[in-house]
Amino acid sequence: MASQPAPPEWRTFLEEVKSCVQTQAYETWFRAVQLSGIEKSSLVLNVPNQFVAEWLSENYMDVLRRSVKRAYGADLVIEFRVDPVLEVRSTQAPPPPKTTSSKKAANAAFEDSGMGDDHSQIDPKYTFDMFVVGKSNQLAHAACKAVAENPATAYNPLFLYGGVGLGKTHLMQAVGNALRQKNSRSRIAYVSSEQFTNEMIYCIQHGKTHDFRKKYRNADLLLVDDIQFLAGKESTQEEFFHTFNALYDAKKQVVMTSDRPPGEIRMLEERLVSRFQWGLVADIQLPDLETRIAILKHKAEIEGLFLPEDVALHIAENVRSNIRELEGSLIRLIAFSNLMNVEINLDLAKQVLADFTRSSARKQIDAPTIIRTTAEYFDSTVESIKGKRRTNAIVVPRQVAMYLCRTMTDLPLTEIGKLFGKRDHTTVLYACDRVKDMIENDPKIRRSTQEIEEKLKF
Repeated sequence: MASQPAPPEWRTFLEEVKSCVQTQAYETWFRAVQLSGIEKSSLVLNVPNQFVAEWLSENYMDVLRRSVKRAYGADLVIEFRVDPVLEVRSTQAPPPPKTTSSKKAANAAFEDSGMGDDHSQIDPKYTFDMFVVGKSNQLAHAACKAVAENPATAYNPLFLYGGVGLGKTHLMQAVGNALRQKNSRSRIAYVSSEQFTNEMIYCIQHGKTHDFRKKYRNADLLLVDDIQFLAGKESTQEEFFHTFNALYDAKKQVVMTSDRPPGEIRMLEERLVSRFQWGLVADIQLPDLETRIAILKHKAEIEGLFLPEDVALHIAENVRSNIRELEGSLIRLIAFSNLMNVEINLDLAKQVLADFTRSSARKQIDAPTIIRTTAEYFDSTVESIKGKRRTNAIVVPRQVAMYLCRTMTDLPLTEIGKLFGKRDHTTVLYACDRVKDMIENDPKIRRSTQEIEEKLKF
């Protein structure tokens, strides 16, 4: 994308996009895109041709929407406008000899490079020291540290899953950074499943299949981001199956991330699901209030800023969606403070972050809403869920509602118990433990719980 003088929101947007896609994808698809402007509630982007517009729409719309939300603080509609001048400019730019930009991007992984070069794609700031540990991520954190210290022993493969912006990629890349620090000669391959697919296709087309397999099957550590995007890609799954087997048999470590556990990735071959579950499957959940405050303080410390307690609490209470939005709200506050030369305090935070908090307020969930939504989902009533009846048709919805009240709010067990017919905290604790067990062992309950969560979030 163009780097001509532009509003700060646009520059933030570019940085967000860069952080979400591979370098080769950015250079191939985003470099020539320019900001046209904001028209009504739409962000209009100029693109070189219709093909680029369609490719961005089909493959990167989620990235663009998230980047717009973080940069502009609003859910702007993204529109593409074809500007042939951009295509002329791109063809007049001095390209590398005898290759197109797309060929160069795909070929870069194989020409004149050792395995160590793949490590350059790992962000050096993603270390264990920079990761804030809380109840929501402590298992995943401990597992990643164990893998970094003793690769290919207890947890191979290591499969991390959770929602967007919760730290999966950070932890996975921290493993790579830690291993490289221990042994600079370690062969580390970091790749997204999308990049794995693109490289495989390129190598098949250009007779470089041997190079492709050598690159990934000779790694000491293979890190694969967003493995769920292998779903439905039969040829890629076949290739990854053999790559996985080669590494596992050679006692090399594999770490993967996904937005869901292996068993819930539709159109993923059963033999891959089985192998992904051979080691440890660890989830990362939304951070609780204490962890959100700790994350904000840690980020402020990195920025060399003192963050008042009441400001940290205000942000943490109002921004609950994920860590990226949490840190984004703090960055926005710091930027405003620096630009306007004013001190950060609670009043300023409320003013500057009004859009963030309003957006989060729409997502903010209270216990009565959880109980009502759960009752509706199970074709029951609020009165029944709060009542004394103990039939299975009532007990399961009641326990699911208790579990969601505990995981989606900051209410203590005693307060949750009071909402359910003045039950004591041990009853709530038992219900939560039982639902956790059902989520692990009963696909129907797991799916029901997730669907209720989605209804509550949106």
